[in-house]
Amino acid sequence: MDRVEPDDTVTPQPVDQYIPPVSPPVDFDFKRSDPVQLADLDIPIRPLDRVGTDMLGSGNITDPVQPIYRPTDPVPTNGPQGWVSTNDYPRRALTRGWEGDLTYALDVGANGRVQQCRITSSTGYDILDRTTCDVIERRARFEPATDSSGNAVFGTFRGKVSWLIPED
Repeated sequence: MDRVEPDDTVTPQPVDQYIPPVSPPVDFDFKRSDPVQLADLDIPIRPLDRVGTDMLGSGNITDPVQPIYRPTDPVPTNGPQGWVSTNDYPRRALTRGWEGDLTYALDVGANGRVQQCRITSSTGYDILDRTTCDVIERRARFEPATDSSGNAVFGTFRGKVSWLIPED
């Protein structure tokens, strides 16, 4: 194996030396004895109610940035477990042994009240479906849905009810 000789045409560059920062003398007074007063400043002071790239008056001012909220769905404040109970079971459905599961969608207004109940999957028994909506519309209360500005808006809540004949 041949030995490689260093090239004499390349000259080494000097390495910059590290110079540590100099600390102030021990007797340096960090407290200013005469604090700056607003009157000492030679610029007009304006409230920062608008955001701009030049606060000294170049005219390049934009509207303030609005906070961004995450939109939310309506949130029940009193349920949903307590909205429908076995006490609400229609007598005719009990005597005939009708049971079933259903799903529903509630249209909730900006005031947190149910505006409409829609059955999205039926029990197969109209009386159980109607009773579910009647009871929920009367009892359910919500924190309303919110939009990206944090305002209360219309929203939809979905749920499920299982009508089962209670054991004695």
